[in-house]
Amino acid sequence: MSKKIALFANQEQAIQTIDTLQQNGFAPAEITVLAKDKEHSRRIESETSVHADELIDLAQVVQDETQNTGPFVVGTMGVTPGGSSTMPGGYPVVGAGGFVNMEFSSAFETALEGFELNDSQREACGKAIQAGSIAVIVETDESKSDSGSGISRLDKAEASFRSNGAEQIL
Repeated sequence: MSKKIALFANQEQAIQTIDTLQQNGFAPAEITVLAKDKEHSRRIESETSVHADELIDLAQVVQDETQNTGPFVVGTMGVTPGGSSTMPGGYPVVGAGGFVNMEFSSAFETALEGFELNDSQREACGKAIQAGSIAVIVETDESKSDSGSGISRLDKAEASFRSNGAEQIL
């Protein structure tokens, strides 16, 4: 499977991109949308046929599986009574053996591991989504279009990303 990832500043750009992708023959199953939370995904899900994953929810699952302590504590930098550390904004930081205060390895990046992104993609997506951006990922096994033009489907996805104002394409 090959993939192309774009980061967008807002839901409107992501929605326009999803519409453009579907007009170019991409099925909803080939499109993944990642947002920070329900506030950042609600409109996308209501206006498109594509589900948006919320990274805060996924990060909570990561913590629950790592420490089996229940929902993560939202607070300021420091150690909570349950022993977990948090970053500014209240997001937990994941490390070997549980939540510890580490700069690179955040809960968002750990949650992104399930999407089979490489290290640089996870880092870029984690930081952007935490800041409120929306990630749109296209994944397909088809390398060429059906039209015989020689233009790959991922080239079409990238063109859709660019035409709809992607902040960054990975």
